[in-house]
Amino acid sequence: MSAAVAPSAEQIETIKAKSRFKRSKLPPDPSSTLLQGVFLTVPPRGHVGPAKLLPGNTHSPMDGPMSLGHDVSYRLDATSPGRMGLSIRSNAQNLSTSMTPGDWSRSIVPGKNMSGRRETLLLRQWMQAEMEAFNSKWGRKGASPNVVEFVVLAQKAAHSLYTHTFSELARQVAVSCQDRADLLTDLWQSYSSMVDNIVNRLVEQHSVLQQKCLNSEGSNKATFEDLETVNRTLQQENIRHKEQITELQEMSSSLARKSKDTEDNNSPLRAMKNNRSFKRIDTVRASNSSVLSPRDRATGESVPSGGVQRADSGVPPISALAKRRTGAPVGADAVRFGAKRASMMAGALLQSLQTAQDEAEDHRSTGGAAALRSQNQTLTAALEESRKEMGRMLDQITELERAADDMVGLESRVQVAEGERDVAVGRLVSYTPRPSAALGGLSSLGPDISDVLTRAMATFRTWPPEELARMLIGEAAGPQTCALEAAPHAFACMQTAVKNGRLSRNDILQAIDEQKGPGWWLDYVPQASARWLGQHVLVRDPEADPNLLVDFLVGISEAGNILAAEYYGCLQAFQPAVTWEMCMATLEGSHEPTNVRMARAEEHNRRLQQEVEEARAELAAQIEADRLREEGRKRRDEEAKLEKRNQVDALLEMLMAAEVENGESFLHDGFSGIGAGIDIHKLLRTNGFVRNRRMSKRETEKLVKEVWKAKMSDEGGQDVELIDFLYTFLQKRHGLQSAIIETGYNLVYWLWKYSFDADCDLFLKILRGEVREDVYVSQKTLQDELEAVFRAADKAANRNRETGVLKKEDVMIALKNYFCMGQPGGKSLDRFDTLMSALDKDQPGTSIEHGKVFEEDREFNQGAFAECVREQWLQERLEYFSELEAVIYHEAMGQDECDRGQVITALMKVDANLIEKQALALVETAFMPGADKHTVKLVLRRLRAGAGRTHPTPIEALGTLARPKGKKAAPPPPLRQASGKKADGGPTSNRGPTSSRPGTAAAATNRSGGGSNPTSARAAAPAAKPKPKAKA
Repeated sequence: MSAAVAPSAEQIETIKAKSRFKRSKLPPDPSSTLLQGVFLTVPPRGHVGPAKLLPGNTHSPMDGPMSLGHDVSYRLDATSPGRMGLSIRSNAQNLSTSMTPGDWSRSIVPGKNMSGRRETLLLRQWMQAEMEAFNSKWGRKGASPNVVEFVVLAQKAAHSLYTHTFSELARQVAVSCQDRADLLTDLWQSYSSMVDNIVNRLVEQHSVLQQKCLNSEGSNKATFEDLETVNRTLQQENIRHKEQITELQEMSSSLARKSKDTEDNNSPLRAMKNNRSFKRIDTVRASNSSVLSPRDRATGESVPSGGVQRADSGVPPISALAKRRTGAPVGADAVRFGAKRASMMAGALLQSLQTAQDEAEDHRSTGGAAALRSQNQTLTAALEESRKEMGRMLDQITELERAADDMVGLESRVQVAEGERDVAVGRLVSYTPRPSAALGGLSSLGPDISDVLTRAMATFRTWPPEELARMLIGEAAGPQTCALEAAPHAFACMQTAVKNGRLSRNDILQAIDEQKGPGWWLDYVPQASARWLGQHVLVRDPEADPNLLVDFLVGISEAGNILAAEYYGCLQAFQPAVTWEMCMATLEGSHEPTNVRMARAEEHNRRLQQEVEEARAELAAQIEADRLREEGRKRRDEEAKLEKRNQVDALLEMLMAAEVENGESFLHDGFSGIGAGIDIHKLLRTNGFVRNRRMSKRETEKLVKEVWKAKMSDEGGQDVELIDFLYTFLQKRHGLQSAIIETGYNLVYWLWKYSFDADCDLFLKILRGEVREDVYVSQKTLQDELEAVFRAADKAANRNRETGVLKKEDVMIALKNYFCMGQPGGKSLDRFDTLMSALDKDQPGTSIEHGKVFEEDREFNQGAFAECVREQWLQERLEYFSELEAVIYHEAMGQDECDRGQVITALMKVDANLIEKQALALVETAFMPGADKHTVKLVLRRLRAGAGRTHPTPIEALGTLARPKGKKAAPPPPLRQASGKKADGGPTSNRGPTSSRPGTAAAATNRSGGGSNPTSARAAAPAAKPKPKAKA
């Protein structure tokens, strides 16, 4: 390979001038789901250069042998959590040539400033070796670090690899074009900075969320402990209240019974006290030392003073009994003892009194006066003592009555305490609300699965969620079939062997992992189970969890929980709708504390309220904006009514009105002039009668072509309005004013009559001011471009040989690619079908002669396809600018002025494929330098000379047709230099004057429901009454 000659300064300047083209964004491949390249996290550097410079005029990024590789793409393996790697997709033939370090150095290093295919293949070989090393190191995450740190480290390693590769690639590109290498370096730096910011922000957000989770867990734990403490306190208070109530009820019953007995025993004493029935003994004169016997004999026994007092029994009186320290009334034992003692004393006193009365009667009869006196004194003292004792008894009775009253009050307090206890129980329930378990997305699968999960969670509340999920999912024996259902005899068939110590779970797991022969279980299971197990292991999914099979065979989970046959594998019937992840999420959610669930519900409610407030504010702003837009629309309608009407429209209205009133024959001879005022254009200025020359279609279209030819060839004709140029053209041809006016009237009338032809209709629309003159050139460019597409497709289908014949299926593929059919901003399916139907009408059969598609006959008529494609192009352009005007007014809140940002937003809304850089370039052509605002009408007038959508080039439109069988896709052709002014008013793009906008405004029609706007509909109907239209 010879050394390259350094270009001169003039050649460098020429290359730079040619490279100043406008770049467009290529659409992404919709079939690719891989991220092209590993994401980068390197901050911007001054220059992305080679990693190591070696002696010589060139350098190598890294040393070492390389094996030929493939295109590299990054993927994240979703089936294996924590695994990622670099996959290779082959886009070149696999070369097996291996290079030694010496070959590498001799081929690149030795002072040859060249870069060819060999260096590129060496670079690919090195990259393959580096990718294999990367995958072996970073293919799977280990025990540490965590996922985020692992991804960041892997990203840094991948970035280092790609930086070295990109540096060498830029070096190779710099051999042929330094500007291109600098551009690649700038792109690398910009992309690296963007991805670095994204990764840093994600890491920061992860740290913040992790800290929030830790704080939330601590707060929830403290709240739960406080709630448990309150719960235990309330339970203890409840038990103590129940004990007090029981004790008080027993005391109340005992006291009521003894109080009744006391009343019955004391009734004789009360009667004696009230009746005062004791008789005074005055006649007794007995001595103080003797007492008369019942038989009137002195017994000689001495009655001591107070002999009738109660004996000292050692039992204290009732009044001496103290209340309990708790403040409760006298106990039941004290009351019972006091009542008994009072009854005994009352009976003894009555007996003594009766005896004394008998003895007094006997003594009176015998005359023992002295003895009676003595006995009288003794009895008087005894009576006095009895009265005192009676008083004490009355005090005790009063005390008992007070105790009964206290008991009644105590019973009332007991009732109040019971009410307070009920309130406390109600509060306890409110302190620990436990709503029903939330089943999440599983509840949508039907009531059966909801019932199964609810009963299982209630039965096995203490089980860990993972254990319960494994039991509910169970071992599968087929699609939606549980192993328990297929082989109930095999369930827990190894449980006996495990309990006896002959086998363990680890032994079974090891046998399954090592895939031992089918005979290892014969010594542990029955014959029927062994037969089924041998068949099941052969067809079992090797990716399935072996723990499920072990649980099924042992009947006991890993944590020692006994599996229930009623619930085992009950969710297999709902597979694959119910996954392991869904089941685990549902069970873990059911174990969440109530405060966590309440906090989540409150947070959800708060977000909903915030959304409602935002929606209200947005609705209010939208109502205000709609009001402003409606006011602006009304103002524009009023201004449109006052605008000066187009004179060609006025002539057509007059002619159509005359035909409607008098028939077409009324204008057979001539027309009436529309006026001779100074405001009437000189081409139509007359009040007299104008002869109808009854021009044929050929004469009309021939005159149109002559006018266009003269206007395009005239250097000053580009800056003159078409109606003014037409007057000048007719003046040079006829000279007389009457002949000019006659030709002008006839041309307008017969253009209207022949408006079914695309050329006539376009010329008339330009005269009426509906579209600009540049549209004519754009349609010519459209025709030339379609012819180039047909020729290129012919060559691609016939090995670079043009035959003039194309298959219609190849034509359809080329036209679909060219018009971007079905894509955003492309031609709609209905219009494309209409276009292909017109082609079938022109040339029936399976192939066409593409040279005759746009051919004209003697009357200058073209085929249905040519007419249809031009009509669709014009209609779509009208729709595009009609939508653009509506969107600009919408962004400007209905005002007549708009700023740059509003126009940029409107352009990108109307054209989904337009990037912001292109929109900025268009806005620069619509606004004066230094001006931030313009009227909407002025902006639209300027945008009509530069706005629109772009198409693929003719080569790009071929798609797969341009690729020979068995060969790789050819690289895209170099972009053409953009022209400063578009002939059709489309955008300045990488396709220059060929970037017309045919067929691309259909996206606006599709977005609005497929219908065209009223303005466009009126423009397409030649018989409709003409009205002022917006220029295209």
